[in-house]
Amino acid sequence: MALFSFDIFVANFTYTFILDFLIHLTPVYVLIAASVVAFHNEKIGGWIFIGLAWLFLLVTSGKASFSAITFMSGFCLLIGTLFLISKK
Repeated sequence: MALFSFDIFVANFTYTFILDFLIHLTPVYVLIAASVVAFHNEKIGGWIFIGLAWLFLLVTSGKASFSAITFMSGFCLLIGTLFLISKK
């Protein structure tokens, strides 16, 4: 997902470059935080990932292509499901 943040690179480097880069990395920070929670408690982490999948689906519906929505939501849904069915 961090690869998507590289679309802000332009020839003219300005002070807003760093802010734009950090804003584009916000979904990565959210997924890292969800991963930390999921490794401590699989059930809660699984539901967080499933919630993130639905959130991404709702936020991007009509704004992104079907493949982008499937890529982002699908993997979050898969990870959440795997955390929910995992056994310690």
